[in-house]
Amino acid sequence: MSHTKSQRSYCLTLFVFGAFLVLALLLTPGAGAQDIFGRISGTITDASGAVVPNAKVTLIDEATQARRDVPADRNGFYAADDMAVSTYTVVAEKPGFKTTTQKGNVVHAGGRLTVDLKLQIGVVTETVEVTGAAIAVNTTSGEVATTITQDQIENLALNQRHYESLVGLVPGAALAGSGTNPAALTINYNTSVANTNGQRLDGQNWSVDGGFNLDSGSNNSVFNQVGPDFISEVTIQTSNYDAEFGRSASATINVVTKSGGTHYHGSAFEYVQNNIFNAENAGTKLTAPTATGYLAVPPFHYNDFGWSFGGPAPFIQKDKLFFFAGQEFKKFRGVYPGLTTATSAQTFPTAAEAQGNFTDLNPGAPKGLTLTTPAVIPASCGGVLYTAPNVINPSCITGDGAAVAAIYTQAAKMSVLGGLPTSPTGGNLTFNLANPLNLREDIARIDYHPSDKQSFYFRYLHDSVNIYNPLSTFGPNPEVPVNPDLRYRPGFNFQLGWVYLISPTLINEAKFNADWHSQRTPPQGNLFTTTAFGFKYNLPLGQPNMFPTGLPQITRTFRLLYLRN
Repeated sequence: MSHTKSQRSYCLTLFVFGAFLVLALLLTPGAGAQDIFGRISGTITDASGAVVPNAKVTLIDEATQARRDVPADRNGFYAADDMAVSTYTVVAEKPGFKTTTQKGNVVHAGGRLTVDLKLQIGVVTETVEVTGAAIAVNTTSGEVATTITQDQIENLALNQRHYESLVGLVPGAALAGSGTNPAALTINYNTSVANTNGQRLDGQNWSVDGGFNLDSGSNNSVFNQVGPDFISEVTIQTSNYDAEFGRSASATINVVTKSGGTHYHGSAFEYVQNNIFNAENAGTKLTAPTATGYLAVPPFHYNDFGWSFGGPAPFIQKDKLFFFAGQEFKKFRGVYPGLTTATSAQTFPTAAEAQGNFTDLNPGAPKGLTLTTPAVIPASCGGVLYTAPNVINPSCITGDGAAVAAIYTQAAKMSVLGGLPTSPTGGNLTFNLANPLNLREDIARIDYHPSDKQSFYFRYLHDSVNIYNPLSTFGPNPEVPVNPDLRYRPGFNFQLGWVYLISPTLINEAKFNADWHSQRTPPQGNLFTTTAFGFKYNLPLGQPNMFPTGLPQITRTFRLLYLRN
């Protein structure tokens, strides 16, 4: 059996409609109050200023050529809600008047655009094109809002290309301390970049395409970052917004992602920060006085690269089905404290203490501080516990005591000093350990306009974050860096949307949004295990924090474990 093109189109429309209907009935909508739609309204008048009743008004999306007819009422007033973020051509017609057209009317998310048109006496086949701009100032509602356009997003200098830093540019926003930290946004997904109107940082609400994008556990981080090449606009409402945008006392920030259109468009990009571009660093020259040029600059490599591409779906209803997709990758390497280097000052036993020589405990005393003699001297000591005051007989050091010494000795090799210290003071060893980061974001969106009355879209967003933490992310041994882990934090966001124009005055909008993220920190290498250092203890002694074969929690217990039987 063969099918005509119209039959295939009808079947596809019916299938998509059925899928959205099932989702609407079975799933609880998870979208936030923010939206990706705006409103166009205005009044049709004649040259004298008198209203023209019952004029036909047509709104045309300049990107997809999708059309909507909205009749003006008897007072010449028309209004169209749920208009997708885009640029529109507004056409007004009425018998006895020339057709009037005004192009370039930009609708923002949650925006209310006023487009008034004047008709001139004539025939409908004659056309008058208006070049004046619509009234961009919102005169119908009282919220204080700022829209950051696509051109601004792509051309402004953004810290590591994070759109979140744009919040600090709106009126009433004050840059927070975390916003000055180049690592804050990347490592922690920290969105707290600016206080708005004196409100708390965790009072902000973040969304993508109107869908919730905030970790409500902390109210301080997002599930998904969105690359600048994938953003159509960012709308920031800072005060007096409607109750529908509730939940937060501070600003509410909504990102609208790009979609395809009748023309293909895309990008390929790479942004590079490299120490070869930087001047000599005074701090580095203090430790290497003879270093000059490249050698006097701390090594740092940051690569941000990716692509995007969108347009009409080839061979499949090119005037009704559109797509957009892209990927962005970020890689950080080098020696950059807080960003690519884990810096920590720890208190370690001295090289002498690692051998059982504790004479540095109280060097001012004539014979040093005498260690307490245990009630039972191990037989392996041969009856001799100390070879000198505070110097333990090597034969008395137990296997577990030697294992503890081995941990500190191994860890000290990774320090700036390169070995155990000679001074018993606090914070006697500094670590600057490699802390590389890898981030990847994927986005895909499909828009389908089967008719002037129906529109559907699906958008997928996924962030993959991999951070190698040499001091562990949440580990039990931060003082002894032998338990590195890989912090893997993926974020997902799915969104389905359906707009049905039942009549010029009745619109149904349905949306389903689901987002979540998880976090795993699997250990790396084998230095976190008891077998790596020869521990012999039995549980529950030294009960590990997470892994049955993991190291015990160690907090400067080096001297106490030496004589454990």
